[in-house]
Amino acid sequence: MKPRINKQAPQEAPPLPSAPDSERALISSVLQYPACIGKLKSFKDESFHTPSYKTIWVVCREMFQAGELINSITVSQKLTDLGLIQQIGGNGIVDGILGTVSTGLEFRSYADIVEDKAQRRAMIVAGNELAREAMQDNSRKPLELLQEHDFKLHIIRGKNSTVPTFTDLTPFIDGTAKQEVPTIAEAWPGQSLFYAGRVNEIHAEPATGKTNVLVASSVQVLGAGGSVLYIDPEDTPERFVNQMRAFGASTDDIRERVKYLHTPSAEDIRAAQTWAKQNHPEIVILDGLAVAMSAQGFNENEATDCIAFSQQNLRPFAAAGAAVVVADHVTKSAENRGQFARGSSAKAGEYTGVSYEIVAGKNYTPTIEGFVKLKIQKDRNGGVGPRNKIVAELHFTPNAGAKGGTITTFREPADKQEGPFRPTAIMEKIVRHLEVVGEATKTELRSCGKAEYVDKALALLIEDRKISMRSEGKKNLYFLINKGKKP
Repeated sequence: MKPRINKQAPQEAPPLPSAPDSERALISSVLQYPACIGKLKSFKDESFHTPSYKTIWVVCREMFQAGELINSITVSQKLTDLGLIQQIGGNGIVDGILGTVSTGLEFRSYADIVEDKAQRRAMIVAGNELAREAMQDNSRKPLELLQEHDFKLHIIRGKNSTVPTFTDLTPFIDGTAKQEVPTIAEAWPGQSLFYAGRVNEIHAEPATGKTNVLVASSVQVLGAGGSVLYIDPEDTPERFVNQMRAFGASTDDIRERVKYLHTPSAEDIRAAQTWAKQNHPEIVILDGLAVAMSAQGFNENEATDCIAFSQQNLRPFAAAGAAVVVADHVTKSAENRGQFARGSSAKAGEYTGVSYEIVAGKNYTPTIEGFVKLKIQKDRNGGVGPRNKIVAELHFTPNAGAKGGTITTFREPADKQEGPFRPTAIMEKIVRHLEVVGEATKTELRSCGKAEYVDKALALLIEDRKISMRSEGKKNLYFLINKGKKP
């Protein structure tokens, strides 16, 4: 008797992974919040699996790049003008997509899902191709086939052990690359304060208003529909909430779009970094660098500690796309103070965005109006301005209304000066005097002009590294660093 052979009908291959609901939700987000296109810089058109959604996305992206108004009406009209509206389902399809989600603020979550499915499809296609070639191509050794597909798969996983992912320099060579500018915490239309995806910093003397600047910036981000992660190693949750409310944040915004870490451990920071990669907050604030470093056993005066702290605690948040903003203190002595905060100069090297000095303009209290100035001390990308430029003023006005609190307003500088007053004539006199005498005390140098201008000139000369100071007993002696060099 012949053995019985069971013939099984060929099974249909399962459909490729896709997420049509998330694709639809992403398009809905774009129609409600067009700016999200600019925030999805690495998102590829090919990530869409549904042809009609891909078509709408491409049209929206091209309209955004051209600076055109994006809403359901303008996009429908553009699709009609291009002869595409019938191909994707006819009139009304865009309006139907618009109501998929109630707000466009969760666009990153939808984009992540769409990209995940696109990567899985690419992996399946690459795997099937490798299997086919392994079955049919006997002219090449298995290792050759694996190496070729390793090259292809690096696009999917974003890196490759044997083939580096080189950066395309073409936009910088041909001049088409756009100047990077701050986009987070809009002070007024066209002027924001902090770079997204960068580590930014503010520093000032105690009680100048660093926290006020950070809280006011957080309120601006909430007002623009963004989210905030606030890391606070110094103050209390109660004071934070009260200050956010006093500066105009609503209870709902604080509850729904603010995450707060109080005196976090290193493990808390790592967990928050994972959360940031998934939820993409617009701004991450560390209000108290020195305390945070000390809590993890780092020394702010050691360069290696400053670099390690930044690499472990700050840069991962920037890599998630957030504008990271750090608050730090300056040295107590104005004479020995440079342009940056206290501690190792390696701190400044880790600031990949902008560093502001917060300068008192007019002293203020909860009942007295006043303001502070934001002065550039470093702008690595050149999108804000030169050093010593006053970029903005933050004004605090007591609210006399029923709600009380404080009205915070970012304003353009009253004088729009490029930098503070520099008594250059007195600075030159001091240099010439030191060229003759070698060293001199502050009292002796005050013969060069009015005392307050001499003191200002000395501080600037030290900051510019033209002169230095040494102590001899109870006297401070000033001397030239490089003789003959004029200010």
